[in-house]
Amino acid sequence: MDGPLSYEALINKVNELEQFKTTYMQAERERKKVEDKSRAWLDNSPVCTKMVDLELNLQYMSAAGIKGLQIDDVTSMYGKPYPFSFYPESFKRQMTKNLKKAIARVQTVSQEGGVTDIEGNQIWFQSTIVPVKDQQGRIEYLMVISIDITDRKRLERASYDEQLEFLVEQRVTQLHQSQKMESLGTFAGGIAHDFNNILAAILGQGELCLAQLPQTNIATRYVQSIVKSGNRASDLVRQIMMFSRNDTRGFKQLNLSHVVGEALKKVRSISPANIEIRQDLSEHCLVINADETQIHQVVHHLCSNANHAMGASGGVLEITLTEEYLPCSIAFSEPKCLRLTVKDSGKGMTPQQQQQVFDPFFTTKEAGKGTGLGLSVVHGIMRSHHGKISVESELDKGTIFTLLFPISKDEIQPLSRKSLSLSAGSGHILVVEDEATLTCIYQEFLQQFNYSVTTASNGVDALSKLKQSPNAFDLVITDHFMPKMTGKQLIPKLLAIRPDIPIILTTGSNDLMSQEQAKALGISKFLSKPLRLPQLKDCIDECLGA
Repeated sequence: MDGPLSYEALINKVNELEQFKTTYMQAERERKKVEDKSRAWLDNSPVCTKMVDLELNLQYMSAAGIKGLQIDDVTSMYGKPYPFSFYPESFKRQMTKNLKKAIARVQTVSQEGGVTDIEGNQIWFQSTIVPVKDQQGRIEYLMVISIDITDRKRLERASYDEQLEFLVEQRVTQLHQSQKMESLGTFAGGIAHDFNNILAAILGQGELCLAQLPQTNIATRYVQSIVKSGNRASDLVRQIMMFSRNDTRGFKQLNLSHVVGEALKKVRSISPANIEIRQDLSEHCLVINADETQIHQVVHHLCSNANHAMGASGGVLEITLTEEYLPCSIAFSEPKCLRLTVKDSGKGMTPQQQQQVFDPFFTTKEAGKGTGLGLSVVHGIMRSHHGKISVESELDKGTIFTLLFPISKDEIQPLSRKSLSLSAGSGHILVVEDEATLTCIYQEFLQQFNYSVTTASNGVDALSKLKQSPNAFDLVITDHFMPKMTGKQLIPKLLAIRPDIPIILTTGSNDLMSQEQAKALGISKFLSKPLRLPQLKDCIDECLGA
């Protein structure tokens, strides 16, 4: 049995607790900043987003849903049953039914319906109810995403002359809307740098805490929760960057067979029992350059549509992946590609439906059963992956979607799964970072591994330090967006003094440059924030030849 703590040991324990408390409070403040900025982004989005708890009470509604309402009117609705009193009874009944259905079946449910706003205008919405689950797969709450389709409904009911007049009016509106969306995309890309810096601070401090705390300490659970929340926020930033079309971080070398196989596990869990799923995925396929999340979306949308096409009578869903040589007329830069086919035994489509199948808002489903966006999303994803997609179908004989992916010449790099229990290194590192919190995190982390660390808050300061002692440093870690001089401007100046010095560039804005562009600039490694500390240590070891 251990004896009582000495006075000095007790003081050390108290100091450790105080240090943890300070770190924890700082991480909480950073988390609050992310939460506030996330809400600001949602409130500026043209899509109405609502959060509903499992008792069907409204917890949050973005500004796009507040037509003609004061903010006080909306906040007074929080904690009360959804939908609201000014919706028609038929709409409320259907929405309540679909909310309960989404909870019971743990699946996405869509609904289309019209409402009259407080000014007496008829508004049509396409609403998608998405169950949001925790790490254990249990539903935490429902996300209701509503798109205004009033213009589409108006066009469907109009005469020829009215349609012509409306199309001219709509074209003018689209020009204004495109400018608005472009501004929103610019706004999203602009805040991503701040978001990622904040998240880097949260995750970095969390990892430092976890490295010091024993697993049995109750504080470990709290810090793990902070890191988990930080990772979820990181996913949100990634979605924002996808919206602004600036995200390239998700593209990496993938084994398509493994990714499709993982996606099909989820498809099996949500497919009706009367649908037989057959898969034939070649295990030794060449790799592609792709975004894993988007490939999951492609498989989910195609299989979901196939399930709906087969309906209550059931059928067979076949997914096949093979390597193939393309004819010269349709080949990519390399003749060999990967062919993914999704075949169902459903009701099929007419030739006219096949021509429109990738158009936004086109759907063969009944009203309220789909948004008509799924296949247009798939088409957009294939275009962003420089791939091709086609459809073959015949009424009562099923449908086949064929997807062609260009192969990558690069090999898959093995994933690093190292923790903070890494080996010690040696050398003098110059850290250039204008965020004071991140500077402290990098310094404390690197000093744990016996590195000497000198810091600079901007490029001018860093350049001055290197000029004074050109041979004093073994490596430079620099941020890109900094006052006085950006990292991209700093790097050529550093290399002019020390052509042999390794440089790691970090950035919170993922559209800065590709790995190829970074290499051409003379950068040894290029890392996107929020980067994990073990990832940083791996890069340092590689640059220094450890």
